[in-house]
Amino acid sequence: MNKQRRQQFNELAEKIRALKDEVETLRDEEQDYYDNMPESFQNGEKGDKTQEAIDALDEALDSLDSAADSLDTGGYIYDDGGRAAAGFKGTTGDCVTRAIAIATGKPYKEVYDALNELAKRERTGKRKRKISSSRTGVYRSTYGKYLQTLGWEWVPTMKIGQGCRVHLNAAELPSGTIMVKVTHHLTTMIDGVIHDIYDPRRIAPNNATEGELSERCVYGYYHKKEVKG
Repeated sequence: MNKQRRQQFNELAEKIRALKDEVETLRDEEQDYYDNMPESFQNGEKGDKTQEAIDALDEALDSLDSAADSLDTGGYIYDDGGRAAAGFKGTTGDCVTRAIAIATGKPYKEVYDALNELAKRERTGKRKRKISSSRTGVYRSTYGKYLQTLGWEWVPTMKIGQGCRVHLNAAELPSGTIMVKVTHHLTTMIDGVIHDIYDPRRIAPNNATEGELSERCVYGYYHKKEVKG
């Protein structure tokens, strides 16, 4: 999806949300009408029809909300990288496995197994008590080696003592398919749109409330090396 098409989708989503607000107002008015009815009316035919209208409006609200979410990329699309289709259940800390599966197009199980195989070669010590796990977390040194074999390279965006220079938003990152490293998370961005099971931009900083978009700092990103020839 190019930027122009994404903008059209987002604009249509806003129109649907505006319609949803109108339906919600109508539903609230109908609910107030029902609540202020005498009890004898509520239990009669008039009350039943009013309740049916309220139920229909509630269903319409759910449908409009779903339609708006489907159209409005908002810079984010839900994508589990094929985890559920591969038969995995429940929630876990598999962001690396998921991001690589999404970015490379490889089957989730293939990436899962490959990372666990590489983890067997890791050494533990005082500062590294456990080896990587595709399910609960993979060290960057390990998944970096895997990505290198697939032709992906690391591009740092922040150096020691330099401070934050790039944030997790499309305007500050290249187009195409990249895997972006932020604190405790790896996510995939495709043409400016994040593909993940949640929007990693929606982390509330100290001066914001939960759900607001934050200026989350990017340490670097992986991109596919261009093949010269």
